[in-house]
Amino acid sequence: MKNLIHGFFLFYVLAANSQTTIELLLPWNTDGDTSVLGLMAVQDYNDTYFILSNIQHFEEGSGIPINGAHTYGSGIHSISSTGELFWQELYLTTLLEWDGLVPAHQLLLNSNDHIVVPFSSAVGVTPCDSVNSPIGIADGFKKGILEIARNTGAVEQAEYFPDDLLCDRDKLLAFQEIQNGYLLLYTDRLENHPLYIETLASDFDLVHVDTFSNDTRWVYLSEYDETILLFSQQTLSILSYDGDVLDSFSLTISDTLISPTVYIAENENYYLFGLTDFTYSQRISHLHVIGKNNGSIQSTMYDNKVIKDVTMTDNDELLILFDLSRNNFYDSMPKPVQIAKLDIDFNELTSKRYGYPYISPNTIDLTNNQAGFMVTGTRLKSIDEIGGREADQIYFLKDEIDQLIVSQSVPAVSNTLSIYPNPSNDVCTISYSLPHFNKGRLTITSISGVKVFSKELIEETAQLKLNLSGYSNGLYLCQILTENGVYRRRILKQ
Repeated sequence: MKNLIHGFFLFYVLAANSQTTIELLLPWNTDGDTSVLGLMAVQDYNDTYFILSNIQHFEEGSGIPINGAHTYGSGIHSISSTGELFWQELYLTTLLEWDGLVPAHQLLLNSNDHIVVPFSSAVGVTPCDSVNSPIGIADGFKKGILEIARNTGAVEQAEYFPDDLLCDRDKLLAFQEIQNGYLLLYTDRLENHPLYIETLASDFDLVHVDTFSNDTRWVYLSEYDETILLFSQQTLSILSYDGDVLDSFSLTISDTLISPTVYIAENENYYLFGLTDFTYSQRISHLHVIGKNNGSIQSTMYDNKVIKDVTMTDNDELLILFDLSRNNFYDSMPKPVQIAKLDIDFNELTSKRYGYPYISPNTIDLTNNQAGFMVTGTRLKSIDEIGGREADQIYFLKDEIDQLIVSQSVPAVSNTLSIYPNPSNDVCTISYSLPHFNKGRLTITSISGVKVFSKELIEETAQLKLNLSGYSNGLYLCQILTENGVYRRRILKQ
């Protein structure tokens, strides 16, 4: 295994008008003994791209993928806007070669023009005797942070396991630079998955820690205000940096989504959620948009389609990353990667297909000027016609949003649900227009979850009068459930 390759990597550069479209396949070395899984990419002000990956051991096999390959650590490629390789380095973000562990999921460029990589490292089996764990044996995972020079890839600062107990099994969830330091979110898998919120100084020393005692599933740090989005058990909670609950929403998802993966994005006006079930029996995805100002919720569903990530522009354009092979590692579909641009009402405006056989996309991010996007993924353990395999390679795509092709499908009719006057102290009007549905049900529930009104709907468009005079003052959730999705608005009774 080599840490650095010299001028060897496979890439394709496609010209698109005056812009440049890049699709790259990046192996880790020429020997074929190392797999590399593409995780995410960031762009700096010089139009250089940094691609984070997980580096694993690989051995030639008989067509059966190796599950839980030994992890060596984390890799970073630095490439130009035309695909030229500047440097490539391996970082020992795991102290032991551990089966299936991805030590680092995130990298960022800080205000000092350095790359920062938080990670969880396997430290082996340790005896446990602490307040949070009975005496016994457990495999430990502890967190660390690397600060890396942007131009050379050299490690300039390394902080390992700040404030970690002996028996921790830390799982990093999110990391972000804040004023005078960083915010690091993680959970301990030996406990009941509480959320730990650590404030770190600029040199990564621990300043303060708060705990939110709840089952932590998916976490997102807002880029627009000092809040934390916590999605757990179909409930979205918005927390302060101190762990206080500022607001909460109920996101009803289909019963078929037994254990969905959640992808989160935002702009100044909306939160965007993509949810996908990855069981072999189902391929169902949901999209939810929540208005930040009024708490409005719009939803739609995709049958037999897999969302792999979401993002959105400041102009309220939604970019959805789809895996058309439906997360099937053996599917040799020629172009399995689809980027679709939607408006805020989920109408598909443009889309385009990319990729090569056996590509599995992982993340989509906007370029700095929001005119383009980057997709990072992996060319998976490729199965050829005679059952052979190849080492995994990074898949990287950069293109401009205006290069997406205008959708040839019939535009969807906008689904609307509005309530007025709102707030109201007497009678309000619920107006809806939901074309192409057979039937639905309107329900009104209190903020505590008590159902106070229910009515079956058979018309696609109607206006209903709702008498609130007998209701207690407070917030109520108005919801219309159809086979095409769930539509929600909040009502404030005064």
